Amino acid sequence: MATATTNTGARARSNALPSHLATTPAAVAMSLRHGAVFIPSPAPREPEVAAMVIAGIRCFEIHTTPTGLLTRWHQRDGIWFPLAVNASMHAATAAIGRFLSLVEHLPPGYSAEADETEVSAAVAVLAGPASLPLAA
Repeated sequence: MATATTNTGARARSNALPSHLATTPAAVAMSLRHGAVFIPSPAPREPEVAAMVIAGIRCFEIHTTPTGLLTRWHQRDGIWFPLAVNASMHAATAAIGRFLSLVEHLPPGYSAEADETEVSAAVAVLAGPASLPLAA
């Protein structure tokens, strides 16, 4: 991953996409639209974690499985919701982008209403495109 130097000389990570993610149009769009940061292989002791995606206050993991990729969203306190199962890298990153689009209107922070909306969004994304609300 590329690094950038700030005015103070400190090194900071850029949100440049790792090469294996940069090839998916969904990943590029998500990075540009939602300011998502992709971290490839974030846990050396957990090789099944292919990537972590951070977008604002939301955290996602993309796991390798024998049949494809599993994408999941971390709500909090160890609670994870699947967004895509047995997916390609394109479908895995697209699921994160769809989820972010459904919750982008929510203010950061906790509220019972936001929790309900986020969980509903995760269920809709996992169910597939037919279950997603149409854009106005």
